Amino acid sequence: MLKLIIITISIGLASTTVYNYCSHNLCSLTEYKHITCTATGDLSPSCSSNAQIIDLTGADKKKILDLHNRYRNRIANGDESGFSSAAKMATLEWDDDLADYAGLNVRRCRDEHDCHNTPEMKYSGQNLFFEAKTDTFERDISSFIDSAFQSWWDERTSASQDDINSCCGAPGKIPHFLMVVSDRANRVGCALSQYEGPYGKTTYIACNYSFTIITGQAVYETGEPASKCQTGANAKYPALCSSQEEVDPNKVF
Repeated sequence: MLKLIIITISIGLASTTVYNYCSHNLCSLTEYKHITCTATGDLSPSCSSNAQIIDLTGADKKKILDLHNRYRNRIANGDESGFSSAAKMATLEWDDDLADYAGLNVRRCRDEHDCHNTPEMKYSGQNLFFEAKTDTFERDISSFIDSAFQSWWDERTSASQDDINSCCGAPGKIPHFLMVVSDRANRVGCALSQYEGPYGKTTYIACNYSFTIITGQAVYETGEPASKCQTGANAKYPALCSSQEEVDPNKVF
């Protein structure tokens, strides 16, 4: 029997509507079951006894947004060698619901993608990253966030404009970078956990995005920076669209 879940009971999502998130229609384009099908909101029984959720502070969330938007602005402005500028790169804003779904992922204590699509975001994307230490858990979460983002961004050295024009290039080589510069993603939410894993004391982050990258489609539309933004450019990141730009996450070109 498919499971009906009221998400607010366990993780505090804004929606209180009972919805069958196990519906195959939400995850039919992925190889995964929906994250809520087996989630309880608690740490998985398979997690180590010292596993814990690390609450992201306001400063942590700001850092995640600043890193994304700073480098999205760099790409969109044509400042990254080998890549064309973007005509309507959205500004990323924080989304608590996406963060809550990411929280379900990191509560499993394993580096594994999931499906977390919703009727409002049918093509949601995801980036994952972990680091392990042999002695103690990472205490500098800000530094860890830097490492995660840098790992994703460094994949650009294996990518080209051809990958931007028609996603996605060599399987497994550049998807994190492409996800970071998807122009139709305008919201992101992340969560973080620590646990004892096969490589040691592991710090693990999952970031969910309102839109993903789709094979055969452009990652972003090329053109003069912000030239196709309907609401003008972002004052802080002038190659990005303003935060008021409307983006339909369910529109697939």
